Amino acid sequence: MIYTVTPNPSLDYTVVTPDVMIGRLNRVGDEHIYPGGKGINVSTMLATLGIPTVALGFVAGETANMLLCQLESRHISSDFIRCAEGMTRVVFRIRSGGVTTQLNGAGPTIRPNEYIQLIMQIDAMSEDDCIIISGSVPPIIGGYDVDGEPEYMSPVDAICKMCDTACKRGVRLVVDTSVGLREIVKRHPFVIKPNLEELSNAFETDITSIDDVIAYGKQLKDEGAVNVLISMGEKGAVLIDETGNVHIKEAYKGTVVNEVCAGDAMLAAFVAEYGTSHDYEKAFKMGVATGSATAFCDSLATNDEIRRLLDDADNQN
Repeated sequence: MIYTVTPNPSLDYTVVTPDVMIGRLNRVGDEHIYPGGKGINVSTMLATLGIPTVALGFVAGETANMLLCQLESRHISSDFIRCAEGMTRVVFRIRSGGVTTQLNGAGPTIRPNEYIQLIMQIDAMSEDDCIIISGSVPPIIGGYDVDGEPEYMSPVDAICKMCDTACKRGVRLVVDTSVGLREIVKRHPFVIKPNLEELSNAFETDITSIDDVIAYGKQLKDEGAVNVLISMGEKGAVLIDETGNVHIKEAYKGTVVNEVCAGDAMLAAFVAEYGTSHDYEKAFKMGVATGSATAFCDSLATNDEIRRLLDDADNQN
């Protein structure tokens, strides 16, 4: 089974309007509500590709009910932990004049017993399972001081404990998060998937050239990652596989509508294809095609849209 962990899932509410007038009444021309969060995007894409998946993470409040209904309507299995404090966040996106403005809710606060429930879920997995940990981390209370005041875990510590638990059970580990990249690779994840910004932040430098992408990607591999998959938006992607081979692909050509989920779609398709073919070149090709097809859609791409893109590319070659 492929499990995804979305520590801070969301309801994504996207509206489209010709113009936004600050301080005035604005009417929208189109609106959509999607289940959101990087791990949920991965689970959604896996389900589209016909791969069994279970979405894990934390939910809270009334917005949790709507999120779970959205997942159920998409036939995505889930086993989220209900938190007592806060609410599942809502992410507002306003698309106007070719520009997207985004407002992110905070999400719930995770209590120690709630976090331990997730660790126990991971600890119950086996070597036949794969876990994909994706996205940001909400505030997690690790314990309380002598005065009873909460002491919060750092996002890096929280993610690394999940990784350590998965590794202890021999679970295939895949990670896509903006925090603790250099610490996470020490856990020898099967795949680590930074984007250009995350790779730059990890090494505290500005990475722009493909040579630098490869050089720093190889360093992540030297530090412990089995495979390094780097998404570069419209520039395509780079894969440094476990044998050290470097694969480079440009993004497919098309009109970009939505880049938000493209990296998640690429990762899902890469993991799904590799799990079937055990061929890195095929998995990489499928990943880039799925990410590109998603960028050309309002939401995650369908199977037909992915296959059409692949067929069009093959016909042009």
